[in-house]
Amino acid sequence: KRTTAYGIDQKIILDIGSLYIKFGLSGEASPRQCLPNRLYENIEHCPEGVLVEGDLKPLYQLKLNPFEIPEIYERFKEQVKLIFYRFMMSDYKHKRKVLIAENLLLPLELKNMIATVLFEYMSVPSIIFAPSQLLAITSVGKKTGLVVDCGYLETTVLPISDYGCLLHSIKTMPCAGQDLSDNLKKLIIENASISFDDGKIFPFSSYTHDADAILTNYVIEDIKASVCFVGLKPDPTEIIYDEKTHKISYRSSASEIGYPMENRRLKILIPGWVRERAAEILFDEDRNEASVISLIIDSIKSTPTDIRKSLLQNILLIGGTSMLPGFSLRVSQELKEVLKE
Repeated sequence: KRTTAYGIDQKIILDIGSLYIKFGLSGEASPRQCLPNRLYENIEHCPEGVLVEGDLKPLYQLKLNPFEIPEIYERFKEQVKLIFYRFMMSDYKHKRKVLIAENLLLPLELKNMIATVLFEYMSVPSIIFAPSQLLAITSVGKKTGLVVDCGYLETTVLPISDYGCLLHSIKTMPCAGQDLSDNLKKLIIENASISFDDGKIFPFSSYTHDADAILTNYVIEDIKASVCFVGLKPDPTEIIYDEKTHKISYRSSASEIGYPMENRRLKILIPGWVRERAAEILFDEDRNEASVISLIIDSIKSTPTDIRKSLLQNILLIGGTSMLPGFSLRVSQELKEVLKE
């Protein structure tokens, strides 16, 4: 019988996001791996059934089309097979129970699809669905707090009091990592340069016909994770407005970085202000109906007054986008400014 040091059966933990799936075993300090959701394509001259990894593609979108469920089912089945048999080394003799860290707003069709794959395809003995925000707050030893989940498709703010999710105070906006990636791609095309091995440098804007081939989803995600960061709230003197093109740029002390492209003899020269200000879309209410800060304030205002202080003292940031360097500092800075007002 497989047990942990505490004498209980270990469960497989699945945190199923739109772009990444994290997984591991209960009782472990961190996930074993973070598996990206890729497209898998059959390539000519390969043996039948051999799939080759393609570009990154979200497993699902916020607006779920019922006709997309069969495709999502097949993609999720391939991911689960990799997780169980390649990474978790599971076998048919020792079936483990599964705990799924779910998004409370996940469509019911997707939950049914996940359960169908695990029960019928993997033959797991049982499945437990638990809110990812509640699991996150308890994992840090707290029972009350405000969980800000900034993932790939949306940003969600959920207050938790005494291990209870205050669903009437949940706030969400469809602006998160995907919008950041789109904004980063746009800024790179408009402001970056391409440096070739022979020393020649050309504006990236002259290669717009080949932009999608160069800036794939995988490349944009890698640039975002490796060279981007979140700067403090920009001072008005740092904002530069071009009256001819009606475009905004920023003064920045961040240095320009060359991002080398695999399988291509070139580098993308990314200006420092693009690295620093690509995430401004998450904090700018003028571009969106809300921002990360306004979501937090609106959520706290809708909670009982006697727990607001505890919520403000225990704000937990989760989600891949919140892992950008400087994200927590920016949230703290703007929250203090708003609370002073």
